Amino acid sequence: MATIYKRGKFWWVAYKDRNGRRIQESTKLGDKAAAMCIKKHYDAVEKSYALTGTPLQRAIKFSDCFNEYINLRKLRRAHKTITNDKLAFKSFSDFMGNRDIFINEVSKDQIERWYNYLLKEKAAATANCRLRHLNTFFNTALKKQYIVTSPCCNIAKTRDNISKIRTLTREEVQTLLECMPETWQDLTKLALYTGVRASEVCRLEKKDIDFDLQAITVTSTPDNPTKSRKFRNVPLPAASIVFFQSLLKKYDGKMLLLNNKGNPWKKDWVAHGFKKYSVLSGVNCVFHDLRRTYGAWLIINGCDLVTVQENLGHSDITVTRNHYIHLMMDYKKSQVDKLPEI
Repeated sequence: MATIYKRGKFWWVAYKDRNGRRIQESTKLGDKAAAMCIKKHYDAVEKSYALTGTPLQRAIKFSDCFNEYINLRKLRRAHKTITNDKLAFKSFSDFMGNRDIFINEVSKDQIERWYNYLLKEKAAATANCRLRHLNTFFNTALKKQYIVTSPCCNIAKTRDNISKIRTLTREEVQTLLECMPETWQDLTKLALYTGVRASEVCRLEKKDIDFDLQAITVTSTPDNPTKSRKFRNVPLPAASIVFFQSLLKKYDGKMLLLNNKGNPWKKDWVAHGFKKYSVLSGVNCVFHDLRRTYGAWLIINGCDLVTVQENLGHSDITVTRNHYIHLMMDYKKSQVDKLPEI
């Protein structure tokens, strides 16, 4: 919107030109009512710019803008984040019939229809994830003045369905371990003692263990970052100290764990190999369930939510609460049941 203000004996008008630059001009008028007419003229001019788009906006294709966005973003974000960015772009492009449209031609109505389509075809969490990543892209385009407004603005997301997570009982853990060779047993025990992710367990080194502090450091490097891109120190249970001391002597080299061929673990090997042993044992779980089990065991034993969040490396305590809310209620109920009869 244009504005007017008085400087000396004349009224001045300030407005934005087609390229978004702020222009200030004297109306050469001393009468405010006359200056208001000029203001209304520039209000209409600015509105026409918003409808037609700037030359810069009209010149950029949606696909070209997204490729530019990805090339800059992949240097600063985790691989999984970039993958989700690309999945969101592909999903929307497929929905639009893969037409190579200009970025300022994407409308809010198109985004809403695409999002509603996702809600029918995918889980609510997946649809929300796709919308969130596309929203980030359009916000970046908005900051660069490629568009006037974001088509994702004020689109209400549906609530995710929070379901109970899969956790293992102590009996299931023992059954699982009995079906595994020693290298896999070590991998499984370490995950249950620390709650690390599959990608994190593969990069743990012997120097990451501090027996004085009885803690292990999960590092994050530019080449191999953690999910949150932050390091964290995870306290080790007293019952695990002997186990970790044995690992230092068992495997050669700097890595804390090696597979049965004497090589460092890879994330894909961990995920696929673990699934084989889980089916063989009849437990039927995935490697990430060990991480969930670690968090569940902390909650069941009365650990506070902040400690669970920090140990697991969750970026937001809401993530922790959503995962373990049902266990917290079970624990609270068990404590309330201790109250005496009146």
